[in-house]
Amino acid sequence: MTPWKLWVLSAAAVVVDLTVYALLGVMLMGYDDSHNGTEPDYYKWSSYKTLDKAALVGLWFWDIVNISFCGYVVYRIVMAVGLKSHALNSYRESIYHSFPSKNLFFSKS
Repeated sequence: MTPWKLWVLSAAAVVVDLTVYALLGVMLMGYDDSHNGTEPDYYKWSSYKTLDKAALVGLWFWDIVNISFCGYVVYRIVMAVGLKSHALNSYRESIYHSFPSKNLFFSKS
């Protein structure tokens, strides 16, 4: 995949992600508007209507999706850095062993 396509897809994913969060937030604002402030059951599960419950569960699910995706991105970065580091160390070892009598590049620790 070309780099510009990757950037476009990444930007589109961020826009969709923010749009879903905004939609769920607007749906949850309906609960605040319709709730009577004198009732003591504010933010209790029994005080939510069906749409409010669906929005709240959707928000929890979307949070889990985002945390999982962030974890995957961190995993990919760590693996990429680790593989590059392993390849670099292998290259250094091959150079070190190619000069058995005198190593001019690296000192053996």
